[in-house]
Amino acid sequence: KTCGYFTQRYGAILHEKENYQWTCKEFLNDSAINRGSTNIFPGSNGVSSITVFLQPQPNETPQGTGATLYNDTEYQGTSTGPYASNQSTLGDFSDKARSIKIDGNYMALLFRNANYTGACEVFRDDDPNLENNNVTTKDWFSIPPGKIDTVSSLKVISVRK
Repeated sequence: KTCGYFTQRYGAILHEKENYQWTCKEFLNDSAINRGSTNIFPGSNGVSSITVFLQPQPNETPQGTGATLYNDTEYQGTSTGPYASNQSTLGDFSDKARSIKIDGNYMALLFRNANYTGACEVFRDDDPNLENNNVTTKDWFSIPPGKIDTVSSLKVISVRK
């Protein structure tokens, strides 16, 4: 969008389900969107909610260090990160994240599965307890029962706050 001397760059995250739930896809520029495509989420009814954000100007340097994940609630225990770029897998830290801190002008898309698949959730701010979020599920049939299945990949996006 152009307004006077200023040009604003917007990005969008499209969510398959309402209330910003289930799978999501990010679009960071105009060329990323195939204007005729209605097949963003194959096998579903399409897009049900949208997260819109302001992207930094091309000459802006991101402030802060990005996203850090912790294996316990309230930012306790072992951590991985901080990440200022995408991680298609979290390796040994997969399914262990219980809280997230966002430092600086970033937001994080957490994915339940590796390679940015499965349930997705957007975080613009810290969250001390991921166990009550959409990206997290409890497996009552696991041994021991109640094993928590959380994040296995993440995308980190520089934003203007």
